[in-house]
Amino acid sequence: MIPISYKEYKFISTSLSILSITFIFLLVYILLGLPIQILINISRGKAFIKKNIQMFRQMSVALFIYSLLAIFFPYLLRVLFWKTIPDDFILPRIWESVFNNLYTVLVAVGLFLIGKAFQKGYMLQEEQDLTV
Repeated sequence: MIPISYKEYKFISTSLSILSITFIFLLVYILLGLPIQILINISRGKAFIKKNIQMFRQMSVALFIYSLLAIFFPYLLRVLFWKTIPDDFILPRIWESVFNNLYTVLVAVGLFLIGKAFQKGYMLQEEQDLTV
């Protein structure tokens, strides 16, 4: 539907394939690997450590970036390829995209707040270790 040459098509297709595979691996690591590592640390009695705080922060930032990309990426593509994309393609309204990704933003905020709670627990644990 978009008039591009075969060479451009192969480049875009290959690039998108590589990016999507990389994105899937990162998403699996962030959504499964990091929570499993946090649970393993907690089960070993190491709940309030800097590594857990960093993992919560990484998860929240990654989900927030994902939600921003999901909201604004179609518009970015429209700006970058405005000459080649026909006017028949209609983008959804920005508020529809925001509403569709609201759950992801809320999960990111929740993970950030949980990370802040773990940070407070870490600080209290450090204070207790210094007083004893």
